[in-house]
Amino acid sequence: MTPRLEGARDGDAIGLVHAQRNATWASHLAAALVANGLRHAVISPGSRNTPLVLALDAVLGDRALVVLDERSAGFVALGLARASGHPVALLCTSGSAAAHYFPAIIEAHYSRVPLVVMTADRPPELHHNGAGQSIEQENLYGDYVRWSASLGAPGDGAAPRTWGHMGAQAIGIATGPSPGPVHLNAAFREPLWAPGVGYGPPSQEALRIQRGDAAAPPSERVRERLAKAKRGVVVCGPRAAGSSLAADPGFASAVTKLGERLGWPVLADAVSGARRDGTITTYDALLRSSAFADAMRPDLVLRFGQLPASKPLAGWLNNASTSTILVEPSGALHDPASVADMLIACDATALCLELAKTAEHTGGGWLAQWKRAERAARRALDETVSDGFWEGAIAAAVGRSLPANALLHVASSMPVRDLEAFAARVPFVTANRGANGIDGTIATACGASLAWDGPTVALLGDLAFLHDVGSLATARALSANLTIVVVDNNGGGIFDFLPIADHDQRAFNRYFSTPQDVDVGAVAVAFGFTATKVGSLPELEQALAAPGQGCRVIHAVVDRSRNVMRHRASATAVAHALESSK
Repeated sequence: MTPRLEGARDGDAIGLVHAQRNATWASHLAAALVANGLRHAVISPGSRNTPLVLALDAVLGDRALVVLDERSAGFVALGLARASGHPVALLCTSGSAAAHYFPAIIEAHYSRVPLVVMTADRPPELHHNGAGQSIEQENLYGDYVRWSASLGAPGDGAAPRTWGHMGAQAIGIATGPSPGPVHLNAAFREPLWAPGVGYGPPSQEALRIQRGDAAAPPSERVRERLAKAKRGVVVCGPRAAGSSLAADPGFASAVTKLGERLGWPVLADAVSGARRDGTITTYDALLRSSAFADAMRPDLVLRFGQLPASKPLAGWLNNASTSTILVEPSGALHDPASVADMLIACDATALCLELAKTAEHTGGGWLAQWKRAERAARRALDETVSDGFWEGAIAAAVGRSLPANALLHVASSMPVRDLEAFAARVPFVTANRGANGIDGTIATACGASLAWDGPTVALLGDLAFLHDVGSLATARALSANLTIVVVDNNGGGIFDFLPIADHDQRAFNRYFSTPQDVDVGAVAVAFGFTATKVGSLPELEQALAAPGQGCRVIHAVVDRSRNVMRHRASATAVAHALESSK
């Protein structure tokens, strides 16, 4: 991974590693392209594109065409894609060769013809230092492609399947509702090839993207997969049914019904809209027990929407032996670990209802085991959140205290994680989990309150409050009906979970926890809000229950130094409860 490896001899052990990586990563990309509908490629000769040339040759054979001139090659691919109705790949070496594709790409853009343009590139260490054929190839085609992605170099942090997932996305976008060209830029280190390095379909099945709609969800192949699974789980994350809060109010009952028919647990994030009686709500604590996590590994995961915030859940789902089917109405791929082998782009509720019609119950005690664990964990968690005034207890109290018609907007960072981990019951919940930032939390809640027919509450920490403090004036100016619960631990409590918190207090306090020492209540009053300071769960619940109109802040002051201990104690309590319930 250093410049000296460029040009390594074929027999060099490190060079052989690079050659094998090139072959493996390129083979994953080529296999995914073909699995998702690629039938032809038009290749212009070069050197840096050798791994992709050989990978495409292995899966396409004579359907990989050779055209010397890149400008001509671009238009050959354009005509081939237009006449065949299938996407066509273009492949060239690094440097100015890629610029010759531009006229054909412009035509494909305006003609809505699907092309997958692949440009080989030098690795990062050969840029900006005079190396030959090294130009800026990322985003080379600007707005004339539907999508552009840099794949990096094989071995630079991403697993081989990541390239396959990018290839599947490339085909999905190129052939989607607004078809057109897409661009993948792939860097390779020398040696680009070595004797004995093989090319061909990877052992792992490539990600396949299927599209459908409410009238005809693509359920047949999913049904076959479900029927073969004996220990499946359903996971519902943020945006499980779509992008808006009430994208489909029937999703919760539909996914619960599907889980019951299959005999599978439904693990429902607090922001999913699916957390209700019968779903598993304690998975974050359950999966912190390595014994439980190992014993309850599934053989199939059916996941709706984005990944939940829980790290134990994410780690458990990313187990390499687990097959994963993703369902996302927009077709967006929420799979940072590249574990999925199928992405269904369709109406989530319609798919659940369709699958439930013929779902076969797996029988046995799989679901019963999960429900026993849920009951034991819930008893332990309810006891931990009833003892003392801390972040997890506040999140649970807010969840159970709000009426069913309330809208709760929860901040990213610790509040959304605490709601996910500790709240058994939640009202309608929203969160800015697209980019997962804390910015704009108050303003987002303000906007939601203007459209919501019922009380609106925001749950956030003191840093998120101060980050968006100017939006208090906005809320007043718009006459919002908004209650803001500020969990004030005088700093960024989530950073207390970082290893540096235990080793360098000076640097940690200065650069991470960043205590502000601001009187939250006084700030709220200065902006025309009413402010109530609470220091116990009964006081918090009383403040939430009090009828409130207009803008108000409930200021909950907690001791940040005890938060990590409380979280760890709750996990220990759940582990003991599981052991005792055997």
